[in-house]
Amino acid sequence: MKQFKVISLLLLIPILLLAQPQRVITDSDIPVGSTVTFSSDTVYVLSGMVFVDSLATLTIEAGTLIKAEDGQDTEASGLVVTRDGKIYAEGTAERPIIFTSINDNMDGNLAYDDRGEWAGVVLLGRSITNNGEIK
Repeated sequence: MKQFKVISLLLLIPILLLAQPQRVITDSDIPVGSTVTFSSDTVYVLSGMVFVDSLATLTIEAGTLIKAEDGQDTEASGLVVTRDGKIYAEGTAERPIIFTSINDNMDGNLAYDDRGEWAGVVLLGRSITNNGEIK
């Protein structure tokens, strides 16, 4: 019995180490003119439409997971970069930046009916972006 407890504890340690804290982000978390960084050690959850307004800068580290609460129309969640807002997001093949639904448990089994649950990432004005892969 003691050996079973030790083995169970050893198996649980990696799960606890991999668990990331979640932080809910609302529009007020990225004020006009501010600089905000989303770090890869936290899962970010967009609640409502979150704007990177004029003169604000959002930096997203490689390996960051960003989820959005589900909703449609006025209840939709998403990220909007307005004219003169800046977003710096450079993932890698090994550490991609992932935007997805709050309902996506990242096992590849998101059902067809689960698509379109959030508003997406919107670039307004004369936004400049590098190439990205959308899946």
